[in-house]
Amino acid sequence: MPFISGRNSSREIRLQIVLSDCFQYVSGVLEQGYKMSISAYLRRFVFVSVAFLFTVFACLSPAKAIAAELVMFESEGCEWCEIWNEEVGVAYAKTTEAEIVPLRREDIDDDLPVDLKHLNGLVYTPTFVVMQGGQEVGRIIGYPGEDFFWQLLNEIMVNKGLLEPSGS
Repeated sequence: MPFISGRNSSREIRLQIVLSDCFQYVSGVLEQGYKMSISAYLRRFVFVSVAFLFTVFACLSPAKAIAAELVMFESEGCEWCEIWNEEVGVAYAKTTEAEIVPLRREDIDDDLPVDLKHLNGLVYTPTFVVMQGGQEVGRIIGYPGEDFFWQLLNEIMVNKGLLEPSGS
C-alpha cells in the first residue's frame, strides 16, 4: 500500500487497511451488480455501508485510539540504552505498562518527528518521555536501573490516571 508511510500510527494503518478492504469489496459488488437482483444489491450495499461506518467510527473513537505512549530517545553507542534493552527492553512489550503506553523509539541525533517537535531539553540518552494526547506528561532522564525505572514509570502513569495504583 503506497499510502502507508513509516511514521503512521497503528490506528492509522488499521483504518487504511479497512478502507482499502471495503473499497475492494464494494468494487467487487459493483462489478457483479448487473448479475444480482436489485433487492440483493441493496441488501449487500446496506450491509457494506453499515460495516464500513462502524469500522471507521471504531477506529476513530477516543477509546480505541492510542491515547498514550512511552517515547525512548536513544543514540547509537549509548551504553545505558544497551543496559536498558537487556534489563527492561526485552520484556517491555509483554507488560501491562506496554499495553497502556506502548514503546516508541527515536534516535536523539535525528530530526524530531512533527508530533514531537515541541519537546525541549532532549540532551541525555536514554530519555523516556510519557506522552498522552500528544503532550508530555512525564519524563525519566537516564536509566536509574530496572527497579527505579519501573517505579518512576508507574508513578507517572498513576499520577496521570493511566494506571490504577497497586494495592498493598
